[in-house]
This record gives sequence, C-alpha cells and structure tokens, in this order.
Amino acid sequence: MATGKKTGGKDFAKGNPGRPKGSVTLPKEIKELNRRKVEVLISKYMAMNLSSLQAKFKDKKTSSIDLMIIKIITECIKRGDYVRFNFLLERTIGTVNRFASLSDVSEDQSATTVIVIPSNNREG
Repeated sequence: MATGKKTGGKDFAKGNPGRPKGSVTLPKEIKELNRRKVEVLISKYMAMNLSSLQAKFKDKKTSSIDLMIIKIITECIKRGDYVRFNFLLERTIGTVNRFASLSDVSEDQSATTVIVIPSNNREG
C-alpha cells in the first residue's frame, strides 16, 4: 500500500461503494437483440464458401461485427481450427454434451455415444 501525500481523487469511506446503485446494466431486451443478431450473422456466414467470405471481407462497406465473424470463420477453415469452430457452434446451437452410457452397451460390447443438444430456450 502506498504511503505519503494523497494526490487527488475521491475519499471513499469504508463500506460505502462509489456507485451505490451498482453497475449500469443493459436492459434484457437489448442483450437478447444483440445475441440474436450475432447468431443470425454466424448462421449467414457459416453457409458461405471461402471465396464468398473473402470477397465480403474485402468489401469496404462490410460492418466491423461482420468482419470479425468472417475472420473467425476463415481462420477456422484455413487452419482447420476446431476451437474456433466449436465457439461458433456454441454461439448458435449451444454446448454439445457427449457421454457414453454403459446401459447402452450392445452384445458386441461397443458403447453408444449420445449427443445431447440443449434448447437454451431457442426456437428452431
């Protein structure tokens, strides 16, 4: 802890926060709108081929959020990066949980893999 002369700033009393009402939060409707917009953009660009994505990336009228999503997708394609691909899938369909159930073992002793995709209150 620093010692010496105070150089300025507000004197905070112990137990009294600087912002008594808490941090500023966005309304739920705005957060939902932003999440939906990103999901729509990811879905839109995931359906495009690499040359179309590169042409859109070079277009001067493309917005910054579009550029960021296109960059993630093109890097995923070029490098075969499953981490970026997984990020995009989680943003659109939710987390995919994989597990093997021992009760599903057949006569030949091979386990069945079950993939559970949560709805996350999403339509479609």
